[in-house]
Amino acid sequence: PVQETLHKLDIPEPAWVSETRLDGTVIHVDAFGNLVTNITAAWLEGKKIRRLQVGPFALKEIVSTFADVPEGEPLAYFGSSGRLEIGVNQGHAANQYGVARNSAVELEA
Repeated sequence: PVQETLHKLDIPEPAWVSETRLDGTVIHVDAFGNLVTNITAAWLEGKKIRRLQVGPFALKEIVSTFADVPEGEPLAYFGSSGRLEIGVNQGHAANQYGVARNSAVELEA
């Protein structure tokens, strides 16, 4: 059967909890295990990140492509949706780090 009604998804907004700390959330895990967050570039307003903590690991920069890190290494990048995503080059971030939807994302700028 065809779904005829559209439902608006409530995506939680990230929040600046201090002048340098932005708290967000993993809102989706895609088929490749990449962690899609609720943080867009607009939230960073051109700020450079010092630390991005998701689950058991922390990153110190946002890169442009998966090729910017060695195979098997985690990375943060802005995906095609315009949202900050965390992945693993040739890996599955969700499984490798035990991170799932609704996991906390802490960013220091």
